[in-house]
Formats: sequence, structure tokens, C-alpha cells
Amino acid sequence: MAITIEMLKKLLIEPHNFLSKIEKEKIETALVLACLNWILVSIAIGVALENFKYSLAALVLGIIFQIVISFFITVTLKMFGGKGNYKNALDASTYPYFGVALTTIVVSLISKTMPYVSGIIGLILFMLYFTIGFSGNIKVLKESFKCDLITVIVSKAIVATAFIISIYLAALFAYPSIFRTLFSFF
Repeated sequence: MAITIEMLKKLLIEPHNFLSKIEKEKIETALVLACLNWILVSIAIGVALENFKYSLAALVLGIIFQIVISFFITVTLKMFGGKGNYKNALDASTYPYFGVALTTIVVSLISKTMPYVSGIIGLILFMLYFTIGFSGNIKVLKESFKCDLITVIVSKAIVATAFIISIYLAALFAYPSIFRTLFSFF
């Protein structure tokens, strides 16, 4: 099924019902929605900074990051006996976060005319849609990989920890002079 205004409306208004039905969607729909989410976020970054030179980088890096993290979530859940596949992990990292992407552009546009109002609106909408995004992500992973809540949370923690350690080690080997300087203070 293609992305429709009706689908996006359901993601915003009744995500608990819609997220239970995304199993039927094709992977192409998740990829298009991921691109749409990152287009909204990258435009919001350009509007907020009043400079769109970083928007393309945010778009490309965001999509690549989402695709790669979905792969690692799949690997981790499979290690714990999960029954899902890569499409399920991509679905979980895409559909629940549409509200966050839309909120990002809405708040960045409002901030240009009413900065204080955008802070209040942003607080409320980000709180709402990050709550929906995080819980929806866990719900989709739990249902599609047919595992319990603890397994999903532990898997996400493992991927996050591996990501942080990988960034540290990659930076250590790519830029050793930074770390020599850093440790010279001790």
C-alpha cells in the first residue's frame, strides 16, 4: 500500500490501532516513510538554522543511520530467538516516529514567528510524539519478533551500547592525536 494522507493521519491520531496493522505493508512503504520523515527533519534543521547547507547531510545520514540501526536491531533480536526479519525492525524504526518528524518541522516553522510559543508547543508535541515513538517502536518489535518486552529493551540497550563503544573506538583509531592530548591532562 502506498503512503496516503489517511495513513499519516492514523499515525498521528490513532497510532495504537495502526501500528498493529503495519505487518501487511511492504518494505518499500517503510523506506518511503523513512525518507519522508528525514525530509521533514532536514527541512526543519534548515529552517531552524536559517541555512539549508546541512539539510542534505542530515537527510542522507539520517536515512543511512536508520537503515543500519534497523539491521543491528534485527541481528540482536534474532540472537535472542526473535522470529521477525529486517522489514519488521525497519517498520519499528519508521512508522512510530512520523509524529516526531512532523512536530520537528511544525515547531521550527512556528519558532520563526513566535519563539516562546513554539517552546511550549514543542514541549507538548515532542513529549507526546516521542512517547508514541518509543512505545510504538517497542510494541512493533515485540509483536513482530514475537518476544517479550524485556528482550526488546535489552536488545535496544545492547545496540545502543555497541554504537557508543564503536564511536569511541573508531574515533580513537581515526584521530589518535585527540586522545593523546586528552590523556595528557591526567
